[in-house]
Amino acid sequence: MFELMIEAMDNALTKKGLEKMLDVYQASILEAVNTGFEEARKERVEIRESINHLVTTLDAFLKRLTAHEDEFTILRAEVSMMKSIFKSKFGIEVSLQGK
Repeated sequence: MFELMIEAMDNALTKKGLEKMLDVYQASILEAVNTGFEEARKERVEIRESINHLVTTLDAFLKRLTAHEDEFTILRAEVSMMKSIFKSKFGIEVSLQGK
């Protein structure tokens, strides 16, 4: 039995044996590296999709906010005009105070 182990070790230490072992190790390493790269690529895709979704949500929110700001600006101008008309036509001065 011991002789078989020594023979197997001798075969592994030959040039062909070392080349076979190197090929196996190289294939294992390349497979592990490729798996790591594939996982990293999947994570980047997921992050990119999340960022795109966030950008779309923020864009919609900013459009709504801008529309509300524009509407508020128009309302302030209209109230100012109404106050001016009340004062000039009716002599009533309107004073609005917020809390």
